[in-house]
Amino acid sequence: MSFGFVFLVVSFLSFQSELLVTACDYDCQDKPVFNVSEVVVKYGDPFDVKCTAPCGDCTLDLERSVGITSPNGSQISWRVDKMTEWSMSPFCYYNIYDTQCCTVLNVTVYQTPQNVSIHFVNHTGPVKKYDQYTLRCDVLNVAPVHDLRVTFYKGQTALGEHKPNDNSEEPVNISFSQVFNFTKEDNGAELWCEAKLELGLEGPQPPPVVKSGKLTAVVHYGPELEGSSDVKYIDIKRGQTLHLNCSTDGNPPPSYTWMTPFDNLRLHESVFTVDSVDFSHTGQYICNSSNSMDFVVVKFNVTVTFEDIIFIIIGIIAGLFVTSIMLLMVYKSYKQNRMGHYSLKDVFHLKRQHTQIPAK
Repeated sequence: MSFGFVFLVVSFLSFQSELLVTACDYDCQDKPVFNVSEVVVKYGDPFDVKCTAPCGDCTLDLERSVGITSPNGSQISWRVDKMTEWSMSPFCYYNIYDTQCCTVLNVTVYQTPQNVSIHFVNHTGPVKKYDQYTLRCDVLNVAPVHDLRVTFYKGQTALGEHKPNDNSEEPVNISFSQVFNFTKEDNGAELWCEAKLELGLEGPQPPPVVKSGKLTAVVHYGPELEGSSDVKYIDIKRGQTLHLNCSTDGNPPPSYTWMTPFDNLRLHESVFTVDSVDFSHTGQYICNSSNSMDFVVVKFNVTVTFEDIIFIIIGIIAGLFVTSIMLLMVYKSYKQNRMGHYSLKDVFHLKRQHTQIPAK
C-alpha cells in the first residue's frame, strides 16, 4: 500500500470525524446527562464525572482534551488526575442515525490570586485633610478574571466594589483604583482590599478570598479649636485661680506660645495658669497654636473684679449701721453722765451764793 493512499484514508477519517462533530445536535430530545451541572476545579487538582445515556443500547463517547474515559454500558466515566487546561468544552454524545446527540459540560478552571496588594498612586507619606487621593489594588495571577470581585475597605467599611471587563480564561494580572477623600477622622485608619472569586454554587464555599496587607493612613491637618470661638471673654474675682485653656486638635501635635499683658511669656503648654489673680492680671492673653500645616490664634480678654461687690456693699452698710448704733449709745451715755453732775442742791446752793448780799 502506497504512502499516498494511506494519507488519503487518514485525511478522510479526520474529515469524517470533524463532520460528525460539527453535526452534533445539542437540542435533541434524549440528550446524555452528566451527574453534575458543571465542574469548577482548581488548576492542578483532580476531578471525575459520569455521563449516562437515556437509552440502554446507546454507545456513549466523551470528547475531551485531558484525562481518561471508562465506558460501562450506557454510562461513561471521565477522570482527570491533574487539571492542566485553562479552557475546554468537553461533551458527551451518542450516535443516532446520521447525527450525534450531545451534551456539553461547563468546566471552569480557577486559580486564586498569587498576591494582592494596596498602595497610593503617585504618593508616599502622610496625606492632607480634604485632599483627594487614588488607592490602587493589584491582583496577580488570577483566573478566570471575569469571576473576580475586588472590594476596597477602610477598617470594616466597604468603600466600593469593582468588576473587571475581561473574559480571559488564563491567569492575568489586573489592577483596580478607588478615589478617596481623607478627613481628620481617617487618621490611623487601616486601608486594605480583598480579591474574591465568585464561582457560583458549584464552586468552593465560601468563595476563595485573598486579602491585601493593611495600609495605615497618616492624615495631617492644622490645629483646630476645641471651642467655637477664637476670642473669649473671662470675668474672674480677685484671689481666684485663672485657667486659660488653648487646647487644639492637630496632626502633627501643635506647639503653643503665649503673650500676656504683663510679660511676653512664651510657654509651650496649652493651659496658662495663675494661682491667685490680682488686678494687675487684667488684660488680653494671646495663645498661638501651630504645626507644620497651619496655625490658629486664640485671644482671652480677662477682667479681674472684687471678690464679691454685693457682699462688700452689704458689709459696708452693716458696718455703718453698727457704727451708728455705737455712736448713739456713746452719746446717750455721755448725756446721762453730764446731767448727773448738776443736782438740785447744787443748783440751789449756787443760787443762794449768787443772791447773798454782802454785809456792809
